[in-house]
Amino acid sequence: MQQPYTQDRLVRYLYGETTVSESLGMAREISNDFSMRERFENLKEIISMLDCPLASPRESSISDLLLYSRNTAPLETLG
Repeated sequence: MQQPYTQDRLVRYLYGETTVSESLGMAREISNDFSMRERFENLKEIISMLDCPLASPRESSISDLLLYSRNTAPLETLG
């Protein structure tokens, strides 16, 4: 019996986490079913956006946070 192609299976397929037979079935389904192809393309786009590197904060923001931390940290006591 053919398993339904869920979003989870599409994601696994995109990340190469499916078996050879699953991959062949998914590829066939994607090429034959417009709705499946559309879901596949949408997921591919979303995954590519997730895989992009995050922007780094400005150096001045880091300096401001470190300064704030130094000024508000509790004093250590010897004891």
